[in-house]
This record gives sequence, structure tokens and C-alpha cells, in this order.
Amino acid sequence: MMKTPTKMDFARVEGSRQTREFDFLNSSIIGKLEFYRIDGSDKHIRDIHAILWNKPNLEYREDMEQWIVKRGLADVWANVLKEMT
Repeated sequence: MMKTPTKMDFARVEGSRQTREFDFLNSSIIGKLEFYRIDGSDKHIRDIHAILWNKPNLEYREDMEQWIVKRGLADVWANVLKEMT
């Protein structure tokens, strides 16, 4: 099983507010996608929807989506986005 991305994986400008926000929000989304793949609980999808609803212009989204693809979660991510429209 692959490990959850860490701060070092996503580091931009060490110590900046933007980096910390990216770490938290984007790592949360990736982690929830992984847990959804494991247990299928809709709770994870609802949590992701809540994050995206409150932060629709998520910074570093392209970087996050690259990590989603690398972790084999692209199909789950596509379903999440489809459900939001």
C-alpha cells in the first residue's frame, strides 16, 4: 500500500501559509480518496465535496491532480467531480 503524501512531497516555499494550506487540504483530499477506495464509505466523498464547496478555487489543484493520477485514484476523482456537477 502506498503511503500518504507528506509535507516534503508537496513542499513549495517552506513555512509559507500557502504551503501549509496546500499540505492540509490537498493531502486531506488524497487521503480521503484512498480511504474511499479501501472501504467505499460515502463519508469520504461527502468530506471531499465539503472541502471543494468551501474552497472551489483550490490552490495547487494541478499538482494535486498529478498526485491523484500517480496514486491510481483518477477514476475515483473523476466520479467525485462528476457528482458535484
